[in-house]
Amino acid sequence: MCGTTLQHQAKQDTGREMLMSLQLIYGPSGSGKSYTLYKKIIEQSIREPDREFIVIVPEQFTMQTQRELVELHPNRGILNIDVQSFLRLAWRIFEEVGVDTHTVLEDTGKNLLLRRVASRQKNDLTVLGRNFRKPGYISQVKSIISELKQYDVSLEELDEQLCSGKKDALSYKLQDIRNLYEGFQEELQGKYITSEEILEELCYVVKKSEILKGCVVALDGFTGFTPIQNKLLRELMQTAEKIYVTVTLDAWEDPMKKVSMHKLSYLSKKTIQQLAGAAKECGCMLEKPEVLGKEGSIRFRSAPALRFLERHLFRPGNQIYEAQDSQKLERELSLHVARDAKAEAEFAARTIWHLVREENLRYRDIAVITGDMESFGDHMKKELQQKGIPCFIDRTRKLLLNPLVEFLRSALQIAAKSFRYESVFRYLRTGLAGLKKDEIDRLENYVLANGINSRRRWEEPWDEQEEPFKEKILPPLLAFVDQVREKDGTVRQKTEALYDLMVHYGIEQKMQDYREKFEQEEAYDLAREYEQIYGIVIELFDKLVELLGDEPMSLQEYTEILDAGFEEAKVGMIPPTMDCVLVGDIERTRLKDIKVLFFLGLNDGWVPKKEEKTSILSDMDRETLSELGMELAPTARENSYIQKFYLYLNLTKPSAKLYLSYGRMGLDGRVLRPSYVVGSILRMFPQLTLQDEDLIEDPLARITTAESGIVHLADGLRKAALGSVEKTAASLFGWYEGQEKYQDLAKKLLDAAFLHGKTEPMSKTTAKRLYGQTLVNSVSRLEKFSACSYAHFLDYGLRVSQRDLFVFQPVDMGNIFHKVLESYARKVEASEYTWFNIPEKEQKRLAAETVEEVSEAYASTLLHSSARNEYVIRRMKRIMERTIWALTRQVRAGNFIPSNFEVPFLSSSDLKAVNIALSDEGTMRLKGRIDRIDLYETEDEVLVKVVDYKSGNKVFDLQEFYYGLQMQLVVYLNAALEMEQRIHPDKKIKPAGIFYYAMKDPIVDQKHGESEEELEKRILKELRPNGLVNAESEVVEALDCSLEKTSEVIPVARNKDGSYSRYASVASEEQFLTLSKFVEEKMRAIGCAILEGDVKINPYEKKGKTACDYCEFKDICGFDRKIPGMHYRRLKELDPDDIWEFLREGGDF
Repeated sequence: MCGTTLQHQAKQDTGREMLMSLQLIYGPSGSGKSYTLYKKIIEQSIREPDREFIVIVPEQFTMQTQRELVELHPNRGILNIDVQSFLRLAWRIFEEVGVDTHTVLEDTGKNLLLRRVASRQKNDLTVLGRNFRKPGYISQVKSIISELKQYDVSLEELDEQLCSGKKDALSYKLQDIRNLYEGFQEELQGKYITSEEILEELCYVVKKSEILKGCVVALDGFTGFTPIQNKLLRELMQTAEKIYVTVTLDAWEDPMKKVSMHKLSYLSKKTIQQLAGAAKECGCMLEKPEVLGKEGSIRFRSAPALRFLERHLFRPGNQIYEAQDSQKLERELSLHVARDAKAEAEFAARTIWHLVREENLRYRDIAVITGDMESFGDHMKKELQQKGIPCFIDRTRKLLLNPLVEFLRSALQIAAKSFRYESVFRYLRTGLAGLKKDEIDRLENYVLANGINSRRRWEEPWDEQEEPFKEKILPPLLAFVDQVREKDGTVRQKTEALYDLMVHYGIEQKMQDYREKFEQEEAYDLAREYEQIYGIVIELFDKLVELLGDEPMSLQEYTEILDAGFEEAKVGMIPPTMDCVLVGDIERTRLKDIKVLFFLGLNDGWVPKKEEKTSILSDMDRETLSELGMELAPTARENSYIQKFYLYLNLTKPSAKLYLSYGRMGLDGRVLRPSYVVGSILRMFPQLTLQDEDLIEDPLARITTAESGIVHLADGLRKAALGSVEKTAASLFGWYEGQEKYQDLAKKLLDAAFLHGKTEPMSKTTAKRLYGQTLVNSVSRLEKFSACSYAHFLDYGLRVSQRDLFVFQPVDMGNIFHKVLESYARKVEASEYTWFNIPEKEQKRLAAETVEEVSEAYASTLLHSSARNEYVIRRMKRIMERTIWALTRQVRAGNFIPSNFEVPFLSSSDLKAVNIALSDEGTMRLKGRIDRIDLYETEDEVLVKVVDYKSGNKVFDLQEFYYGLQMQLVVYLNAALEMEQRIHPDKKIKPAGIFYYAMKDPIVDQKHGESEEELEKRILKELRPNGLVNAESEVVEALDCSLEKTSEVIPVARNKDGSYSRYASVASEEQFLTLSKFVEEKMRAIGCAILEGDVKINPYEKKGKTACDYCEFKDICGFDRKIPGMHYRRLKELDPDDIWEFLREGGDF
């Protein structure tokens, strides 16, 4: 029989002369425990108007319980019924009896005190001492000390454990905790009280209270009590006339029979047995319990499937619900699957919208519960708001990312890092430092371009245009930094400096302005955050000054303490209206009187929730202490069973309909498994069908409001653009186009859906205005046009440029290398040596000297502004030494003499090679510099060799030349030949070769037994230039006098019979002439296309390499292969013989 043991104990107690009594009201979920209790209290309060009735509920329930009691009361008033939480009751009694409780120390204050205690004891802490510098560790220590207080563990108990136990890791850990606990208690003594101690303090004054004397106390909504709450209840049992407690337990269960921890009834039975034991100890009569739900829970009288769920969920046995009609079953219980959290949220919001409109439900009749608010909270809020559904997201908001918090943290970072760029603009971007957004952007461009990255550079004079912006922010910052960096500065001084900075910028008023703005936008959660944030910060400052005020502290430690305070700071939210959908999680949210519940995220890892292992005491430690009689917070295993009980309570809350849902994958794309709960439900309800929310084909079924239909309109238009026109999309477009509010949006979506990648050319007039009548081009500009016309237009037409950065980039290194080689050549020319006889030692000296001079002249502050750049200088010296060594060896291998360096062919030059007629009106002039021209002069001929230095690994490619991507060497050769012809009009000028030389210092491992000479030959081969060589034997011999098989200095190799091998990069003089003519026509064609306004988005693709790979405009040009008409221009792979044939024919221009 139900509750027989408890009833037997109650009969034994009736014979005693006791005024005080305890009555338990228990029954399963939905059996009407709260209703029964409230009716009892109301009836008794009417009969005894002079008696005090106190209803104690969890903090979240106080307002709701008051409303319920008022609604149930026949007079609609509860004058002698007081609804309290445990803490609110304590404050009321303290006020009555006149207890001075000192300042209540909350989490931030505890952290501050513990940091002080830990710093004093750090040398005595065996295990914990080394961890205190770790982020969040103080909070873990605070949690364990709060736990000790909450579970009423005294220092004496800890001492007993330490004396009786063996010396193991746990004992050392406990010793550290005990020492910190004692130090913490000493700091509190006579000054502060923690929130956990409030109930302990209340225990001491219960008997002094007239309010509590002879009152009736009712406790409702609790799943269990902590030891300190039990201690208070024992005091109340000796003071109050009667205590009622509601407990969730099946009617047929024997409450006094012990069960194992994994049973659903464990927590409830443990609570009842503790209360019964306390009553016996206190001499409090245990009345016969009121047992409800013997015939089933009244909540489910109209929902048989939900009644079956309540009776059998997580109970032994494999009970199966046999529904006569599966459709009727699914009106009470349904199971859904969707792609991810976002899709689940969309399903829930859409269904809620229909429920309210079609089934006459109120928003407050509906709740949404999830196992993971991090994943679902924001999605639910967005989906509900989009559908115009009022909602309350039941969670506390962390303040770490609030602009005011970021403003204060970044100000401290500026002081710590001496005005580093990142710190300053983190500070300015909060929007609280007095500059507008466009002013910050402008200031940032200036700072980056000029390398302003220290306090000294900020204090230097700036350009006149930027100086006013600097003066707006610098004076208060300098005053602040000086104050917080003061040697031996106290916590008070640093806190005052932060406060003064806030006052200077009128932060309090700015927070109020933001609050009003968010209220106007109906963003009530943000409005509440900005309403509270300034007060929270000031309260934190007050705590810092009160607890650590005159203590000297380093800036780093102060910043860490403040960060810890901000980490703990949270804003509690309240519902914006009584009639709203509640969205919460399993443990925090308390549900009452709801008809429909959506349980989302029923996935493994969320339900049950994975335990975060952040406690100092491990589960094994807790189990060991529990065996020794010390009760602490539950272990992970115990928590999993407790979670199951919470699951039961939540799943049995709705009286009409329960929607269960899980996702296929996380928002990160990771595949998720359904929770074990899904399997349990399907076993109990085999007729239940899984509904896939991703398979709803009719878009109209997903549309609830005009806002929610926009995404479906966009999707329908996209399909229409691909040729699949749906009636729904046409109807939607017609509706949106007919609404004045949405007309512009509908047109934009239509244009976007039918966007085509075809780019219309500019008019010739516009092109000439952009580029001028005469095109002044570099060869690289023409090559960019060949790669992509649109990239050329952005670069040279619109002159779009990237932000200037004060950093040493690869292009800077290339410029320095060029200047170094030019300067080195001039030094050799001015010395007593030539390239052919300069000693190696002198080479190295001149190379190092030249690198130093050029790098200083190039940008002294830039190159010496960091240790990394100092390393770059050393690396450049090494590369230049190797380059000059290799170039000297290459020159000495032949008869050519380096004659000219950095030779400009200016746009004013009348060279035919660089002045090209495009049409009757337009012309093109080329500008550029030839890195090096080597000459070999005989009686009748002058052989010309052109060398271009590259800091990358550029290789001459005949195909790329043909496609206009690599014309530079041939253009330079044409110019060099023409210049030499003018100097030597009576001699034949012949091309000897065109070469790229890669400036590098290759790593070559020395082989076993290899001589230095052999190693140098291999290095020289690695540094061999690539390009094209005149195939005439005389020319090849002049380039490499000692060539036998494979040259170490030019890209030529011979077969045994003396012919050129297939690896030789050679061309006849006739072929060089072909290249010369082709490049002239190619440039003419490009120039004409530019002036005709060609701006096509036509990037090339060749062998997996594209024009977009390193393009600086790829993020803004809009090229997307998914857009019809947009594709890469594929360059066909050609055989070398075919290329020469095409070149001779003149190509396709």
